[in-house]
Parts: sequence; structure tokens; C-alpha cells
Amino acid sequence: MNHSRFLRIHSTLKAHEPYFAQKRNGAGVLGLSSYQKMTAAHRMLAHGVAADFMDEYVRIGESTAMKSFKNF
Repeated sequence: MNHSRFLRIHSTLKAHEPYFAQKRNGAGVLGLSSYQKMTAAHRMLAHGVAADFMDEYVRIGESTAMKSFKNF
């Protein structure tokens, strides 16, 4: 996928689904970026990669990868 298409999907996704916005936790530390969440969901959808593989590839847990996939 070319870079401009990726960024267009990213901006549309952030505008329509608040789950993909990067948030701070109770301690004020930034959580996972919207790019990590979108990349995990996109890779699972396009390539059929299992959710537990995302931990090694995008540094995102299995449960978060599944939630990203469902929200995507």
C-alpha cells in the first residue's frame, strides 16, 4: 500500500472511531499509537496473521490487537 493511501485511511479512521486516538492512562503515560493499532488490524485483515503474532511485530498485545481488529 502506498504511503498516501495509508495516511488517508489513518486520518479517516481516527475521525470516525475514537478507539484509534492515542490516549493517556491514569499515570499520564501515552498509550499505544493509532498507527500501531491500525497496522495490527490491517495486517490481520490483509494477511491473515494471528493476533498473538502482533506482539512480536507491532509490540501490541493479543487482546488489544483483537479489539483493534473489531473496531477497524
